[in-house]
Amino acid sequence: MKRYDNLDETGKELNRVTARLTEAKLHALEYAIRPVSDTVRPVRLSTCDQDQLTRIEHDIWLAARLLDGYEFARTTKEPLKLHRNVTQFEK
Repeated sequence: MKRYDNLDETGKELNRVTARLTEAKLHALEYAIRPVSDTVRPVRLSTCDQDQLTRIEHDIWLAARLLDGYEFARTTKEPLKLHRNVTQFEK
């Protein structure tokens, strides 16, 4: 894990994409972003919803890596575009 300001531009853009998709990911779980008010209270995601959100995040991450030419390898070697997490979520 690196601090955002220590990431290269590619790493920063990957983080920005994740942030841009937040509303769509929550919508997939039937949540909506609304200002807190007297009638709208903050909620906590259930463990099940947290697990689903983790799966969605992985799928987005995986798609970006595959489109960039990454392949699975037991040991991550970024310069060769090999990564141990380029696999199904369950693995």
